[in-house]
Amino acid sequence: MSDRLEFDIDCPNNHNQTVTFSREEFEEALTSGALVFHCNTCDTDWPPSSEEIADLRRQFSLRNLDPLVSLFPESSWRSTPSL
Repeated sequence: MSDRLEFDIDCPNNHNQTVTFSREEFEEALTSGALVFHCNTCDTDWPPSSEEIADLRRQFSLRNLDPLVSLFPESSWRSTPSL
């Protein structure tokens, strides 16, 4: 099984793009300052926002904790009420 994950992001012009990283590739590019996203639709480059960085890290963490998470997308999750 690959350790690379696909993430959906939106460019500044609201075009949906998919990026693929391993956690190591992501952190290395982020640390070196080389992490820049590119939109193939409008040919725009942009740095990730702090919200995008936090979301990518959260998704890596979730998928590392539970390999079944990739089978059940977060959009299908429901919170369970506290008793």
